[in-house]
Amino acid sequence: MNNNIFILKSCPECKKEFQTYTKRNSSNKKFCSKLCYKLYLKHDKETINRCLKIAQSGGQTRWKNHIYSYMANGYRMIKVVNHPFANKRGYVYEHRLAMEKELGRYLQPQEVIHHIDGIKLNNKIKNLKLFSTTNEHTTFHGLRGDLR
Repeated sequence: MNNNIFILKSCPECKKEFQTYTKRNSSNKKFCSKLCYKLYLKHDKETINRCLKIAQSGGQTRWKNHIYSYMANGYRMIKVVNHPFANKRGYVYEHRLAMEKELGRYLQPQEVIHHIDGIKLNNKIKNLKLFSTTNEHTTFHGLRGDLR
């Protein structure tokens, strides 16, 4: 007996209808292609809001309020499912998540976040400054005279 049932779904990104099959009428496939899924993630505000909630829950523990985090180079990293720029283990720097929430978009990999007071765990927006490139960030430190 074959339990596969074909169903017709509409892609939320391109609105194209596509056919998928499921076992016992429960399909998780929502998009017609990986491209549509990635395009959806780039402007999905719900994902950005979820990332911010994860970032703001904070704490020094690895598991707090069902949020998995760890420290890397003095910065807190948060496990974020489906973040397009997460590392290979699925983690994103908390300060990047906070800035993404403020801007309402994902940061590009070349963009750099500077902590104004120098405290790596102070991820309040008023303490974060965005630079478009590493070179711009380095120049900023050079102008201040604190480059080592």
